[in-house]
Amino acid sequence: MTGPDPDVVDRGSLNCREFVEIVTDYIEDDLPRAARADFDHHLDVCVGCTNYLDQVRATIALSRTAVLRGTDGDALTQSAREALFEAFRRSRNA
Repeated sequence: MTGPDPDVVDRGSLNCREFVEIVTDYIEDDLPRAARADFDHHLDVCVGCTNYLDQVRATIALSRTAVLRGTDGDALTQSAREALFEAFRRSRNA
């Protein structure tokens, strides 16, 4: 799986580095309309950043599950723990 390419600059008005910098604002729906349109366009043309966004969302979902179950590390199921570690591994290799 590929991740954002920090050297990509020809993906419209938003490059991969800029994409990564505002991904949290996108997820939280805090981007102005024009910036969101640029972000969406970048998603349409960049598979690496699409994968990155999916990984960030998966990490957030797993973290939310852990918080809902409590802060005790033993509260995580083995499959949830493995999924979280896999998401981190993928993001490091991206």
